[in-house]
Amino acid sequence: MKTILSKSVIAIVLAVFSYLNVSAQEKKIHEGEIPVPVKNEKNSLRENKNAASSMEVIDFQNKMRAAKESGDRNESKNLLKGIDDKLGTKTVSVVRREEPVKVLSNLNLQFDNFDTSKIYQSEYSDVNFECVTTCTEQRGTNAGRIWTSAILNYGSGQVLGVFYSDNNGTSWNEYLVFDGYVWDQSQYVQFFKFTIDSELIEGTNSKLLYITYPSYFITAQGLAPINGLAILNLNTNQINVSYFSWPGMYYTDPPFIWIEFNTYNVKMVSDNSRYTNNAWLYFLAQCDSIQYKYPTYTKQGEKVAVCLDPYESYPQLTCNTGNFMGMITDGSINDFDADLAYFYNNGEDSIMVVESGLETNSSIAIGTASIFEILTNCYYRGEISTNSNTRKNVSIASNGAYKDLMVICENEFSEIDYDIEYYRSTNGSAGWLNGFVDYTFNYSKGTGIIGKRNDPGNFSVAYNSTYGGYTSLAFCKSSNYVWGEILNPFSTIQSDPNCSPYPAIAFSGNANISMAVWSDDVAPQPTLWSSSSFISTNKTLFMFGAIQGLYDPSANTMIYDTVTVYLRNSVSPFAKVDSSKKELYSPGTGQEFTFNNAQNNVPYYIEVRHRNALETWSADPVTFVSDNASIAFSVDDIYAYGNNEILVDTDPYDVFAFFSGDVNQDGTIDASDLALIDNDASNFVGGYVVTDLTGDNFVDGTDFAIADNNAANFVSAITP
Repeated sequence: MKTILSKSVIAIVLAVFSYLNVSAQEKKIHEGEIPVPVKNEKNSLRENKNAASSMEVIDFQNKMRAAKESGDRNESKNLLKGIDDKLGTKTVSVVRREEPVKVLSNLNLQFDNFDTSKIYQSEYSDVNFECVTTCTEQRGTNAGRIWTSAILNYGSGQVLGVFYSDNNGTSWNEYLVFDGYVWDQSQYVQFFKFTIDSELIEGTNSKLLYITYPSYFITAQGLAPINGLAILNLNTNQINVSYFSWPGMYYTDPPFIWIEFNTYNVKMVSDNSRYTNNAWLYFLAQCDSIQYKYPTYTKQGEKVAVCLDPYESYPQLTCNTGNFMGMITDGSINDFDADLAYFYNNGEDSIMVVESGLETNSSIAIGTASIFEILTNCYYRGEISTNSNTRKNVSIASNGAYKDLMVICENEFSEIDYDIEYYRSTNGSAGWLNGFVDYTFNYSKGTGIIGKRNDPGNFSVAYNSTYGGYTSLAFCKSSNYVWGEILNPFSTIQSDPNCSPYPAIAFSGNANISMAVWSDDVAPQPTLWSSSSFISTNKTLFMFGAIQGLYDPSANTMIYDTVTVYLRNSVSPFAKVDSSKKELYSPGTGQEFTFNNAQNNVPYYIEVRHRNALETWSADPVTFVSDNASIAFSVDDIYAYGNNEILVDTDPYDVFAFFSGDVNQDGTIDASDLALIDNDASNFVGGYVVTDLTGDNFVDGTDFAIADNNAANFVSAITP
């Protein structure tokens, strides 16, 4: 739909940030996927690596296996009676909030016809969005319903918002906006970001939406952080708001309460893709110790828990009282992230945990366990990396009960250049290949990944991409484990760099849809959006065109430069449908522009935009037939709306071009454009700048003359 990086964007930012030129020169071309070995240095700090199990433990794990494979939910519930005694775990019940749920009714939905749709915009001006997550129903009558959950900073506090779409994100419904007792953890260094996660449990007769988020409870000393859990019964519309903590987290000694360790950024995954009515739900929390003294510093690691009966309104969680991969001493907790995924390999249901920011900031640590051993054991597999670059914000996804997984992280090339890197497994946790989703000069941050269930190799990522101070939503999708073209911008306006976007799984018959949820950065009322794009079959527009200032009639050549081509509806208000950005070649060569949202046999106006040329529309709508269409702006001005082009050559054939000189892109070439060119010429400005109409990297009288002549002829845009 949109290309990731244009020549014009690169050059403008290079002119503003001269130091980026050095980084750009040092950045080597990435040659594609490379194999990555798993390095295991046998670090002694990984205390619980492959711990030996007693026969009593093994016997109980076999009972867990039998209960699981029986498909009988009651068998799993019965395990709770003896699990702590046999495994040394601690089972806790989630604590029900006795306070009534406070529902806010202030929805003000609006929709547009572009490839984005508003999900939520408050009628108040003091609302912004901290984080979002999505999940999609895949069973029952509502299969395909997309759920979006978000934390909203709502004036003096934070609330939870839950929304759903039944038409692949075209329109949205408010399910609930309520006070879930959200903890503002961003003010504390160890809780450096908001995290929200969601998971659907879909049985034959039950359907529940789990949401984890940072919460709090009230003590005599004030508010204390805790792990929040909201469970929405989608069959009965019952809302259960609760919280939980890992055993040993709090020690109460009235009138005091102290914390041995913190747990935060809770993530979830289930095996519901394989077990419909006997699914288990697995929890992972990042953990750091609180009580420490020299020479033993604070340590970080992961806590894990399993819910053996997630079909209950207020379920029990069985917790591993230790740490999954051991605790690691590290002074940079802000770089620590962890995530988990369910996979199935060699007949074994398993969980994989990945972490970044511990032991070494340049690698990703991997640990696995069978779902029957996760509460007692961890197989520390080792670390994967390709160089010494810092890696952050690791996340992992699977396609359900399959052996190959996808790991995504942010790779720091420089302070202003972060790439999106991936590692994909080829045999469970044994073999890995490395590559890049996004390897540009952009500052790419806030990555989320999701895998489509029962569709091996189908993954989606969404992230914020910043260049030159402008942040946009970027999106990429893989098919058969091969990453495709990046859609950037995938947002119509600037996205909020402080709110990480999240991809979504959408269904539309046999069509494949790219989709992500994101927040804009527009004051005073930020909006939560969804962007979607059909990518089942690309449509190709072959366009011939020329730009007046860049064309040399004596040589019959043109300097290549980037243009953006928009498809617009053929009826008023001529809403944008799609866009494609590429370099425009010489008028006799033409260029292919690819679109993801266009449909065959539907007429679209063509709008062409260039950084300093006048916008030009097609004289008539153009229709794609068998995925192809063409237009020849440079052959004759009859192809431009209102014949709004200029003849720039007659030998050996006529060449018509888009008018140059609309420097400020207001649709008219006039004195305001001339003033900008004159000012830059007076200051001897050079480089890739919008006032250089001729493309010779210098602003002078020749540029002024082109614009002056067009201004004298009152040239302006002509549109339907």
